[in-house]
Amino acid sequence: MDHFKVTSRDNGTSDTWWKISTVFLASVAVTSVLLFCWSKRRLWELAARLPGPTPIPLLGNLLTFAGCDLIQFFQLIVTLVGKHGSIMKLWVGQDLFVLLSNPVALEKILGNKNFIRRTGLITKVGKPFFRNGLLMSDGDTWRIHRKIISSTFHNNVLDQFVENFSKNSSILVGQLSSKCDGKAFDVYPFISLCTLDVICETAMGTTVNAQLVDDGEYVRNVLRSLQLISERFMRPWLTADWIFNLTQLGKEQAATLKYMHGNVQQVVSEKMAKFYASGRQKTQVDDLQSVKRKKLSLLDLLIEDEQLTPDEIHDEVVTIVAAGSETTATTCCFVLALLGVHQDIQERVMEEQRSVFGDDIHRPVTCEDLPNMPYLEQVINSFCSGII
Repeated sequence: MDHFKVTSRDNGTSDTWWKISTVFLASVAVTSVLLFCWSKRRLWELAARLPGPTPIPLLGNLLTFAGCDLIQFFQLIVTLVGKHGSIMKLWVGQDLFVLLSNPVALEKILGNKNFIRRTGLITKVGKPFFRNGLLMSDGDTWRIHRKIISSTFHNNVLDQFVENFSKNSSILVGQLSSKCDGKAFDVYPFISLCTLDVICETAMGTTVNAQLVDDGEYVRNVLRSLQLISERFMRPWLTADWIFNLTQLGKEQAATLKYMHGNVQQVVSEKMAKFYASGRQKTQVDDLQSVKRKKLSLLDLLIEDEQLTPDEIHDEVVTIVAAGSETTATTCCFVLALLGVHQDIQERVMEEQRSVFGDDIHRPVTCEDLPNMPYLEQVINSFCSGII
C-alpha cells in the first residue's frame, strides 16, 4: 500500500491559509475594538467630566468592591459620596452609573419623561424578577401602565387599607418590644417583614403572616429573590445568562422565581375566575359602602378595569409587592434612624401622637386620625428629601 506523503506544495498552501486566517481574525478583532471605542467615545467624554474613583480598563471600579457584602457595599458607597460629592460616577465593567444624592438633581431626573428608559445591567439583572412591570418597562408602555395603576389609588380604596396598616403595625410593635433591652439591633428585618405583610394584603388581597410565621415559603422566596438580585448585580461577570445559570446562585434564583411567579399566577387566575363568575360586576369606587363591602385589593381593581392582560397584571402585581415592600421598608428605617439622632424632633412627634390618642395610645389608628398628624407627615417628607 502506498503511503500518503505531504508535499512541499501542501505545506505551503496550509501555511498560506493559516496566515490569511490569522490576518483576517486580527483585522476583525481590531475593527471591533475600534468600532466599540468609537461608539463609546461620547459617553467616555461626558463621564470624564464627572468626579469619581479612577477606573481601570475593562473592569472599571469593580476591584473597589471586591469581596464586599451588601452592608460593606453600601458603606463604601457612602464613603465615596462623601469624598467625591453628591453627583459622582462609578464604572461597573463597561457600564457607567451616575450616583445622585442631591434632592434637587434627583427631582429633575425623575421628573423628566425622557429619562424613564431602562437599559444595561439594571435591566439584565432585574428582568427575570420584575419581568415587564413598571420598573422594567419604558416609553408608551410605562406611561399607559402607570396611568392605569394610578387610577386604582382612589381615596375610598386607600382608606380601607388603614385597618390593615394599623393591624400589622401593632404586630411590629409587639415584635420590637422583645428588643427593648438597651442593646443595639438591626431594625430592618422587622420592618421589611411588616411592609411585606402590608403590601401583600393591599396589593394581592392575600395574607402571608410574614411577621408571625417564621418558615413562610412565599415570604422566604420573595426575600431571597431580592437578595439574589443584589448579589448578582455585585458580580457583573454573572450578567451573561449562560454563565449565571451554571452557578449555584443561578440555580437558586430559578427555583425561587419559579415558586414566586407560580404563586402570583395562581392568585391572579383565581381572582379573575371570581370576577368572571360574578358576571363582570365592576365596583364603583365612588361608592364607599360598596368598596368596604367587597374589600378590594389593587389586584381586584386591575382585573375589574380590564385594560391589562393577565400577564401584564401579573407583572405589575409582582412589581408592586417586591419594589413596594423594599422601598417602604428602607424609608421607614431611614426615618426611624434619623428620629433617633434628632431626639427633639422625636419628642415633638410623640407630643402630636399623645394629642391624637390621649390616654388610649394603643387603640387602632383610623382614617379620621391621619389628618391630625401633620407634623409626622412633615417629618417623614423632610427626612426623605434630605432637608433635616
